[in-house]
Amino acid sequence: MHIDPIAIKNEKYLPINKKDFFDLFEARGYRFNQINEGQKYNPFHGTNYTAFSTPYSFYDKVIEKEVHLSVAGEDNQCLNRAHIQFALEGPNYEQSDKSLNLPSEEKLNLLYMMLEVLFPDWPKEESKKWIDDSIATMNEKNSLMFIYLHKDREYIMISRQPVQKDEVVQYVLSVSQQKPPGFVNPYYPYYEDERSHVFHVYQEWKSLQNSPK
Repeated sequence: MHIDPIAIKNEKYLPINKKDFFDLFEARGYRFNQINEGQKYNPFHGTNYTAFSTPYSFYDKVIEKEVHLSVAGEDNQCLNRAHIQFALEGPNYEQSDKSLNLPSEEKLNLLYMMLEVLFPDWPKEESKKWIDDSIATMNEKNSLMFIYLHKDREYIMISRQPVQKDEVVQYVLSVSQQKPPGFVNPYYPYYEDERSHVFHVYQEWKSLQNSPK
């Protein structure tokens, strides 16, 4: 007999389950060959369940391996992590032998859409502005950079990494109900690793509401 798991009362989970998460992208024209699921404890982020996939196509245009998606948590109903990763054309892309089929605008729209669904109480124009501002800040550094935003019980992380002499730029957006690394927090909101020149920035969502537009 199959019994659907039920979230325990008062437990804190993201407002979405595995099916809803991947249905989001399929409703937008993405198609998956398969969604891989695993029920095994992951000591890295303390979850028992993981589901991940790479869309094969976008409106019948092959985009295999361009976008990577995953969720994790207690089971497929009780998720506390969501993750999306993709590459955009970098400044030296013309010299690259790589082939990216999905337009950059569409990939950025995935970031907006993910925050819009996971945070229905966050005004769409405000969450979009945070992503746009974060990307602009990271582009200025042109280095591996992580920006963490603490909002309610979740931590949102966006990062940018130049790959192979800026032929492509890798972006990651993740939402987690775990705390960010200990070296960035409200008291130490900025950290730079002097050896590797990796930047970390910590932000609080309430302060963003009051920031000038």
